Amino acid sequence: MIIAILGHPLAGKQKLADALGALLSARVVTMTTIRELIEQGESPQATRARSLAEAGNLVPASLLAELFAEAVGHGDALLVGWPRELDELVAFERTFGCAMVVVHLDAQRSLIDARRAAAGLRSIEEDHPGALQRLEAKLQPVLLRMKETGSLLSMDASLPFRELVDRAQGFINQRKPFDTRS
Repeated sequence: MIIAILGHPLAGKQKLADALGALLSARVVTMTTIRELIEQGESPQATRARSLAEAGNLVPASLLAELFAEAVGHGDALLVGWPRELDELVAFERTFGCAMVVVHLDAQRSLIDARRAAAGLRSIEEDHPGALQRLEAKLQPVLLRMKETGSLLSMDASLPFRELVDRAQGFINQRKPFDTRS
């Protein structure tokens, strides 16, 4: 089963993915994993992505999906922060040949700013004007599509962590019998 953990910066995506990965014996794949694969990988996909990046070009969604598939391999996996937009979701579906389950952590700006302040950072809007609005605009079609298929669990990121883990694990376990990935 492939599970995407999506949400705002500092919503707790990585922490939740790490906890669920341990509970579900699933691999956790992040954009850092993909960057390392691009830098060090020898597959045709990694080589192609490296050439694009070195030339200053963006890696297209279809190639990103292939890199995620390479990083995931076979078995269950949690994708942290990906797919971020609809074309990435479509590329995922084509590449993986299965549906995914999405756990979305919805974090209010006040929570993000409080977590940034605790880390000694300025507010998100001061450092990255308009970033949250741009992220929400790109992510919204992904969330709507997943909601239509019954494959979306959206939770308030300010809930106690144990509650987030329990709710996510319950949601995922309800969908495991319907997992079509071979």
